[in-house]
Amino acid sequence: MTPDRTPATREFGHYRVGDAVVSISLVDAPLRFEAWLAALLISLREEGGSPTNGVVISTHRHDRNHPRRTVSITVDGNHVADGSDPTLAIESLFARLDRLAFDSQPALLHLHAGCAVDGAGHAVLVVGASGAGKSTLIARMCADGWGHVTDEVVGIHSDARVSGHRRPVVLKEGGPLLPTVAMFEAVSDALEDPTEGYRRIRTWWKLRELLGHISARYAAPPDPLSGSARFVSPGSLAPPSAPGPWAPTVIAFCERAPGARQQVERIGPAEAVTRLVEQCFDADRFGPYFTELLLRLALTATSVVARYDDGAQLPTALAAVAADPPAMRSAQLLPLPAGAGIARATSTRSWRVDDEVLVVDDTSGVVLALSGTGATIWESLDGSMDRKGLVAALAVQFAVPLSGVADDVSRLLALLHDQRLIHGLR
Repeated sequence: MTPDRTPATREFGHYRVGDAVVSISLVDAPLRFEAWLAALLISLREEGGSPTNGVVISTHRHDRNHPRRTVSITVDGNHVADGSDPTLAIESLFARLDRLAFDSQPALLHLHAGCAVDGAGHAVLVVGASGAGKSTLIARMCADGWGHVTDEVVGIHSDARVSGHRRPVVLKEGGPLLPTVAMFEAVSDALEDPTEGYRRIRTWWKLRELLGHISARYAAPPDPLSGSARFVSPGSLAPPSAPGPWAPTVIAFCERAPGARQQVERIGPAEAVTRLVEQCFDADRFGPYFTELLLRLALTATSVVARYDDGAQLPTALAAVAADPPAMRSAQLLPLPAGAGIARATSTRSWRVDDEVLVVDDTSGVVLALSGTGATIWESLDGSMDRKGLVAALAVQFAVPLSGVADDVSRLLALLHDQRLIHGLR
């Protein structure tokens, strides 16, 4: 009977995550996996310093009938992944490290977004839900010479400049993956025991050749790359030539639509704020006034919605927008209403920006953008008029019959009343 083997534990090193320093230890990790992880995180390595957080990564091979390894990860004693698929475990680790990054920077508001900076110092924020292709777009932009800031977590400073948490770029299966990207192999491949015959032995120097250098060619693959994700080391992506933080010139909201033709449509600052709110990680830390910081950010940049399929030409389109200086805009805070008629709720704050109005309710958290006639109606809700008076005033202002205004006014007032954004409606 063979005695149980004591798992080997090794201090792997210290790594910079935002303003935190994380100590990583490996338990029972194959040398091949160790080399893979070292190459992936090499640009984040921190020499010296006292760690503020601890990560333990354990790999397991259950028995000879199940030769593939699983991965368990704890951060500060809390399980992040327990016996998980290797790729999912490493992605979960990166997500937890993201959280440590923005917890270590309490003065910054953090967005789920990517960022790249061109040679002239123009920063582009790439905002979108998971699966929208942010990481792939950032990788494409870096291949075109943009400096890599981050593909996942952007910090907004009080002056509306931005910085980022540099972490490995994750390119997921199902996204517009790039066959000519020399990416890291799958985590599961790095965990394979070469003696089992799954993969031939590669030395450390061979692994170094797998660093995420990105080719300039982007032919669409006939089939997705195998595995659920591939990783690109941030160390293989050139950082911006100018030090940050940076003033963004473009905010691009990505909407991937398979089969769609590429479209880049400009939107106003108020609508941009409503979209940014959805991607905030830690708005609760700032209270209701975090929307003012988002508005300040939106006023400094040109905001666009980018709809695309594979996004091959999107970096060129965004570069053209970035090269055109954003218009100088200002926001006018609307005064609180004083009359007894239909009025904006006292819990709301609102700003006029060009032909838009941004409405924020501090009680419910509702954030609304109104444009055109809707913006005009909102401004008119100062308590000086009832419904009939409001309809009559708008009919005169827009030179249209009363019947052409009444239905639109009634619908908008009903919406605002349902959201508890107005009072005095009878």
